[in-house]
Order: sequence, then structure tokens, then C-alpha cells
Amino acid sequence: MKKKILAASVFTAHVLLPGGMVFAQIEEPDVKIKSCADETCLSESIKAVGNWLLGIAGLVAVVFLVIGGIRYIVSAGNPTQTEGAKKTIIYALVGLAVIVLALVLVNVVLGVLSK
Repeated sequence: MKKKILAASVFTAHVLLPGGMVFAQIEEPDVKIKSCADETCLSESIKAVGNWLLGIAGLVAVVFLVIGGIRYIVSAGNPTQTEGAKKTIIYALVGLAVIVLALVLVNVVLGVLSK
């Protein structure tokens, strides 16, 4: 049975990828660093770094939300596992709310400071 599955998967791989695996060449983008001494450049830099960090935090919160959902499904009615999964989901949602509020706060403060 294992040999049949292996043969079927190899055949499927050759049908779907007739030329074998192809690796794309990725060129690095031209990064132009501009030098500036005014306050707008500083606020833009802070905004970009803040948005980047909050984006990563949002991604982590979404991953924990998915993990909590999977734990809830796999718990099979076990009360302790179900409770742990519910806490994971609640904490992930609270984390997402804090991240959204932080993003709004950073953008509002930088908007006020740049005027």
C-alpha cells in the first residue's frame, strides 16, 4: 500500500510540475536612503517602525487565535482543555484590540506632532 501511495505521489508531482522544481531568482529592490534633518522625516521613520512592529504583533496575535481555535476543536469536550483554549482565544482577541488601539494612538500622536 505504501508503494502505491509513493508511486501515485511521484506521478502526481511529475504531472503538476513537468519541468521539475523551478526556483525563481529574486532581485533585491533598490533601497534609496534619503538623509534629512527635519522633524517630518523623524516622524515618518517612527511611524514606519511602529507600524512594522505592530504588524508583527498583530500576526502573532492572529497565530495565537488560530492555535486557540485548534485547541478548542481538539479538546473533545475535556473541560480543562476547553477552558485553556477559551483563555487563549480571549487573550489573543484582547491582544489584537490593544494592537489596534496602539496603532491608532501612534498615528494620532504623530499626526498632531507633525502639524
